[in-house]
Amino acid sequence: EIYLSSGQWRLNFGVKLTVIGGLTILFAIFLQIKKVKELTHSDFTTITDVITNNTEVFRPRSRALKGIHIQLKKYQNFKFEFIANEFSSTLNDYISNVKSGDTISLTIKTEEYLMKLKKEKSLGFWDKQVVQYDVIGIYGLQDTNYMYLTLSNYNETRNSVLLFGVLFFGFLGLLCLVSGLLLCWKNITSLNNISHKTQSKS
Repeated sequence: EIYLSSGQWRLNFGVKLTVIGGLTILFAIFLQIKKVKELTHSDFTTITDVITNNTEVFRPRSRALKGIHIQLKKYQNFKFEFIANEFSSTLNDYISNVKSGDTISLTIKTEEYLMKLKKEKSLGFWDKQVVQYDVIGIYGLQDTNYMYLTLSNYNETRNSVLLFGVLFFGFLGLLCLVSGLLLCWKNITSLNNISHKTQSKS
């Protein structure tokens, strides 16, 4: 009975491992689809205005990341956020060259531009639940002298990060899926053998 209970536990674990593997592979597929769909200029709007804050580096959510907030004269109720991530050189160049009072051009998502800045598009259900409504992401960054971040740079770096995610989660998912299926097969066979032996004795 103890052996049978142990076999059932391993079978349940195998089923869970198989499900986790399948879900992980689906996530890898999702990342691949996201990788293929590159962001284009039609998805974005560029705004130009005067910077009103001094540059200060902050660490959002993770101490491994660094970012900056940019505040503009025309949109004082909003913070435009740039997370350095793989763009550390861009961040350093910006800090060295740009200061309060300079004119800057920011590329942001058109959807956020219409919803938050122009108020021409109503907020969706999810947008209303977002805590940081006053924060808008930056996808392009330039002043009159230097282009710190372009959309092509962003896409290239984004795709390299997504590729790593596809490979990592794809391998992990496949490993879990195969291990789970083997564990299920082995324990189903073992439990069937025990059941036959029990029936023979009775």
